Amino acid sequence: MAILMKELKVIYRNKTFILLKILFSLLYCAIGYGTKALYEQTGYDLNIAYYFIFVYSMSLALMMLYVYPISKDITERMNGGLENILATGYPLKRLILYKTLGLFLSLYIPAALMVIVIIAWSRLYLAGFLSLLVYLPLINGGIALNYICSTMLSVNPAVAMSKLSFYAIAVILVLTYGPVLGYRIGGYSIDMAVSITLAVLLSFAIVLAAYRKFRKIGIEELIGGAVYL
Repeated sequence: MAILMKELKVIYRNKTFILLKILFSLLYCAIGYGTKALYEQTGYDLNIAYYFIFVYSMSLALMMLYVYPISKDITERMNGGLENILATGYPLKRLILYKTLGLFLSLYIPAALMVIVIIAWSRLYLAGFLSLLVYLPLINGGIALNYICSTMLSVNPAVAMSKLSFYAIAVILVLTYGPVLGYRIGGYSIDMAVSITLAVLLSFAIVLAAYRKFRKIGIEELIGGAVYL
C-alpha cells in the first residue's frame, strides 16, 4: 500500500496534471450531459447513448494518457530508475502493478464520471454498470499496464511513447470520427453497433497485449535495456 501511495503522490504532485484532470473531468461531465441533447435531436435513438458509453469513453481514456507526466517516467528511467527499482526490495511485478494502479485511477475517474452522467438521464443501468464495472476497468487497466511495461522494456522509452501515441491517435480517429467521416466522404453510415463491437474487441486486444508484456518483463529484460541506455 505504501508503494501505491508513493505513486499517487508522484502523479498528483504535478499541479499542471491536477488542473488538467479537473478540466477534463468537467469536460467529460459536460459531454455526458450534452449527449442528451444529441439523443433528443436524433429522435431518441438509444444507440447514441450506447456509443458514448462504450466508444467515446475509450477515446477519452486514451486522451487522458497525455495528461500524465510522461517525461518524469522517462527521465527517471534514464537517470538511475533501474537502480531505484532494484533497491526497493519489492518484487518487480508487484511494483509494476502498483504503478499501473496509480495510473489506472487517474484514467478511470474522468471517463467514469461521463458514463455516470449518461446513466442518470438515459437510465441504461445495465449498459452503464457493465461499462463502469467491466469495460472501463479492462480498457483503462490495459492502457495503464501497456504504458508502464512499454516504458520499462523499451531501450528508448521516448520512442516507445511515440509509438503508443501514434496508435492511440489512430484508434481515436477510427472509433470516434470514423462513422462521421465515412458518412461525409462516402455517403454511407456505419452502424453504431459496429463501432461499439470494434471498441469492445479492441479493449480485449489491449488487455491481452498488456498481459503478454507483463508476463515477459523481468529483471533480465530491464538490465538488458539499461545496458543500451
